[in-house]
Amino acid sequence: GTEVTLTATPNAGYQFKEWQVVSGGVTVSNNKFTIGTENVEIKAVFEAIVYTVTVTDDGNGTASASPDSGIIGTEVTLTATPKPGYRLKEWKVVSGGVKIEDDKFTIGTANVEIKAIFEKSPKHYLTINYVLDDGKKAADAYLATLREGVSYEVESPKVGGYTPDQATVSGVMGKEDVNIIVTYNGNPKHYLTINYVFEDGTKAADAYLDIRREGEEFTVKSPEIPNCVPDRKKVSDVMGAEDYTAIVTYTSTRKDEVTANGGVYTLNHEKLTATFIKPVKKTATTLKVNASVKANKQTYKVTAVTDGACKGMSKLTTLTIGASVTTIGKNAFADCGSLKTVKGGAKLKTIGASAFAGCAKLTSVATLKKLKTIGDSAFKGCKALAKFTLAEQVTGIGKNAFNGCAKLKTIVIKTKLLKAGTVGSNAFKGIYAKPAVSCPKGMVKTYRTLLLKKGMPRGATFK
Repeated sequence: GTEVTLTATPNAGYQFKEWQVVSGGVTVSNNKFTIGTENVEIKAVFEAIVYTVTVTDDGNGTASASPDSGIIGTEVTLTATPKPGYRLKEWKVVSGGVKIEDDKFTIGTANVEIKAIFEKSPKHYLTINYVLDDGKKAADAYLATLREGVSYEVESPKVGGYTPDQATVSGVMGKEDVNIIVTYNGNPKHYLTINYVFEDGTKAADAYLDIRREGEEFTVKSPEIPNCVPDRKKVSDVMGAEDYTAIVTYTSTRKDEVTANGGVYTLNHEKLTATFIKPVKKTATTLKVNASVKANKQTYKVTAVTDGACKGMSKLTTLTIGASVTTIGKNAFADCGSLKTVKGGAKLKTIGASAFAGCAKLTSVATLKKLKTIGDSAFKGCKALAKFTLAEQVTGIGKNAFNGCAKLKTIVIKTKLLKAGTVGSNAFKGIYAKPAVSCPKGMVKTYRTLLLKKGMPRGATFK
């Protein structure tokens, strides 16, 4: 009946678990039991305490422990993973009283908390040089400053016609400067040909010829050709694995016809001359045939008036002929019934057949000092024409040239070049009955004889 009290004292790192009754048949409650009728044997059972290991960091990396818990005497290994550009500075024991050596410690009799402290790692230079296979510089070097532990990945620059032995240079910065050489090996070479042609296939300019390596980019500007536009201002591409041929076609932008001062002109690009072909308005009252016109960034001399250009312009009263005009075509101003005055014509040499025929009101024609030939019926029917001068260079007068010029009273002849075979029949038929004909010195008798045979009235006075 004696009451017995039991006391358990665990060793460090252990804790009491239970009382185990080996013999005596007693029951232990609250560390006490009552002796019965036999001897009692009781065994104290202890168990090891499991302590936790907590690892924290300062935000510049991560850390862990393995294992992260254990009983007294358990060895724990710490692992730190710094962020790029950082390294582990130290392990700080927050609690648990352990000693860390070589990233390890042994669990004692308390929970453990460890904090990983990181610091910025030192910087080192990364240099990547790019060279051709002959040792010459291929591209500017890549230069960077990186901290230890920082990874890098640098794509090798493209160099036309060459292939690098490392398309990408990658790694992690160690504890010293890094120097790397990327070598570019030359690709095979091929011919580059660019032909320049006009729309009809004819040559527009000399072909562009060159040799380029595979993979080499090229841009070739198309040559400028006056008054033409290429279908490609430049040829840009990358040389492939075979010869490259391109064709650039030029389209003409050159004007073949131009309008100026109320007239339309056709252009001769080889001679840089122009021909007046028609008026802009058939109802115009005044008209000037230009001495020159501008087109295609060039100046064209107006040298002619085409056949029938202004025939039948019933309202035209005044005509000015430009200083470069040498030829007026047949019927050019025929039947211009209101035409009164013809000005200019300083270089006019040829007046075509019927050029002014039927211009009944034409009264005045400028002195044409360079005139050589007057065509058949050139002034036929110009009933109001009163005076006409045959300049020094006139060699021929066509038949019926002045036929019907009823008021032609004054004829001034300065040329000595007229002959029977160069003055047509009836050239002066139907003019004023008693015209005054002025002849060059010594030519009165000759011209009287000649012109009376060509229709000149018998009442004409030669002097």
